[in-house]
Amino acid sequence: MRKRLEFTCLQMTPMKRSQCGHSEVTREECLRMSCCYDNTMNGVPFCFHHLIGRCSVKIADREPCGYDGIPVDACRDLDCCY
Repeated sequence: MRKRLEFTCLQMTPMKRSQCGHSEVTREECLRMSCCYDNTMNGVPFCFHHLIGRCSVKIADREPCGYDGIPVDACRDLDCCY
């Protein structure tokens, strides 16, 4: 699911980024929170929620990830959509 998450990050308009985590979060911390990381632009959050703060994968493109009854945090730790 990491590739899908990275794809939604690339589609994010920089000015519409919503901060994820504290202002000095590291790349590793950011990705652990299932957020996007891009520090190539000044003046916009570099750790930010992906599209609408949740997964936006078309129904036809969805694939099973995790297991039945998986908790939200465990699901997101796997970079899955919940």
